[in-house]
Amino acid sequence: MEGRTTMVCTSVRAKTPAEQRVKAQRAFDSGTDLVEFRLDSLRPFPSKAPELSEFLGRAILTVRSRSEGGCFEGREPDRLDAIRVACELRPAYVDVELRTLKANPDMVSELAGQKLIVSWHDCLRTPPKARLASILADARAFGGLAKLVPTARQASDNLAVLSLYDGQPPAPIAFCMGEAGVLSRVMAIERRTPIAYASLPGEQTAPGQLTLSKLLTARRRLGHD
Repeated sequence: MEGRTTMVCTSVRAKTPAEQRVKAQRAFDSGTDLVEFRLDSLRPFPSKAPELSEFLGRAILTVRSRSEGGCFEGREPDRLDAIRVACELRPAYVDVELRTLKANPDMVSELAGQKLIVSWHDCLRTPPKARLASILADARAFGGLAKLVPTARQASDNLAVLSLYDGQPPAPIAFCMGEAGVLSRVMAIERRTPIAYASLPGEQTAPGQLTLSKLLTARRRLGHD
């Protein structure tokens, strides 16, 4: 990973930790830098932390809320406990939604010392530039990496999201979901996004997500390998 501006992260989703480990190994064997374990997909969610020790130094752990595209089936207090379990594993990063942190300010102190990705998703649309800038400022206030992922309905939505890279550093993680947002996923690498997200073939975890091989090819052609 040294010397690379953008790390490629492959998102994996499965019902059991064992299946997620198998998929993670496939991703690392294929050249990914990081793997995002979508813990919200586990069925049932384990009563103790899943065994992921061999991957934790290169792992993002996420328990995504249903309102932002996740599939956690329990109550919200159970999801918050699951996030705490993820933090106990001390992965490279834990992804927690901006809305979750705002609604549960007590969690901020609990997450002290953990590398955070503070994320925000809109599964329907892309807000205006001014609104995106405001959300970015809110996310940065919690520290860590700010991640903004709306949904593109038209080409201009890509430009609105990519404008977030024009402000003060550090660069955010910012791109659009949806087929209309594929351009932003590639151009985010050109704009020095810290992390770009990919999927294993046929296993998208978000609409418009490129496969790992395609995203690695894009990074190489952009000269960021």
